[in-house]
Amino acid sequence: MSLIFAYAAILVAASPLSSAFIVQPTTRSYQGKTLSSELSIIPPIRRRSNSQLNVVENSGALQQGELFPLAQEIFPGAVTYNELLNYIVNTLTETGFDLPKTLLGTSLCCDELNRPLEQLLAKIFENYYNLGGMAGCAFGGVTSFRKMKSHVPDGGNAVIVFGTHVGIGSQGQVGSVEREKVADGDLCCRSAILASEYVSYVYNGGTPDPSPTDLSDISQHFVQNMLMPQAERLENSQNRMVELPYALYDGQIELIRQIIKEGSEAGFPGVVAAFGGIQLNTPPGYQDYFVPLNGDLYGEDGELIMKFF
Repeated sequence: MSLIFAYAAILVAASPLSSAFIVQPTTRSYQGKTLSSELSIIPPIRRRSNSQLNVVENSGALQQGELFPLAQEIFPGAVTYNELLNYIVNTLTETGFDLPKTLLGTSLCCDELNRPLEQLLAKIFENYYNLGGMAGCAFGGVTSFRKMKSHVPDGGNAVIVFGTHVGIGSQGQVGSVEREKVADGDLCCRSAILASEYVSYVYNGGTPDPSPTDLSDISQHFVQNMLMPQAERLENSQNRMVELPYALYDGQIELIRQIIKEGSEAGFPGVVAAFGGIQLNTPPGYQDYFVPLNGDLYGEDGELIMKFF
């Protein structure tokens, strides 16, 4: 632990980590492609990720495929998985994490398009613990988090990668994407889009669904409830499909923080680094992207120690 805090103190005082990403403090004002100076991002992460490529390259955790510039045009600040992986590896190493003793947890949507990021991460951290469910929400909850913490190697720590996701089609359409061996494009994220339709229905006077009496679709019920506080924001957005993953993420980050806080009260050892954002699923043959929104370090008690960005 002393090593972690020593590195944390050094990083806070002298490292560019806190400005590695320049992101708006809240996404509630985000309106489609209307950007402010606060949203001009990226160079710092690329400079830092290029400094220590060997760990990621030697692990074989490199995403292949052509770049897809539309992703960064529609979602400013998006980085490739390769850039994200290098940033995470460099940041954890500089913070004092021993990678072989670091347990990875993920909370990403069930959609098969999101498995490649987990598979790349697993090449670095050897395996991963799944905390997530529909739309990327951490439905494993406090119990799942405590189980994960109990599996952290002796003397080690944990890292969590989480977030929402959205598809971008070959013509730039947001909310759907082409899939391998599927003739027509498909909704992505379908769970988020269905929740968005429900939220709009209720916001405009529809009757809310009653609490479910069985488990057959209970996860979707909670995705809808998580998105409900963002109803007005979505109704007033210039591009609802672009705004949707940001709106849903706002609920997810609060859930993650609550889980880490309550789950850490059991006294399991090890600190937790959490990196959250939005996965951008692109057409077959292209690289996927990630919009980084939060990078935090939590102590053994679940309290925030520092923000990486």
